[in-house]
Amino acid sequence: MNEHDSRLIPFKMALQDVWLAIGTDVLKAQDTRSIPRETVIDIVLDAERVEQHGNLSIEQLRVWDAQSTENQRAVAELVFWQPVYL
Repeated sequence: MNEHDSRLIPFKMALQDVWLAIGTDVLKAQDTRSIPRETVIDIVLDAERVEQHGNLSIEQLRVWDAQSTENQRAVAELVFWQPVYL
C-alpha cells in the first residue's frame, strides 16, 4: 500500500476523525494519559466507529466497508504511526 496514494486521504482523515471523537473518552475510561498504538488502532477499527464518527460519504463508506480487515488495518497503521497516543 502506497502511503502517498491520494485515494487514501478520505479514509486516513476518517480514522483521525474517529480518534478525535472518541480518544478523550477512551483515555478517561481506561484511567490513563496515554495508550499504545496497537490499542488505538483496535479501538478505532472496532464495531462501527468509522461509520459513526468518520465523516465519510455514503460512497466512501461503501468503498471502506468493501476493504478487507487487513487493508483497513494497513491504512490505520499509516495514520497511527506514533508508538503512544495522548
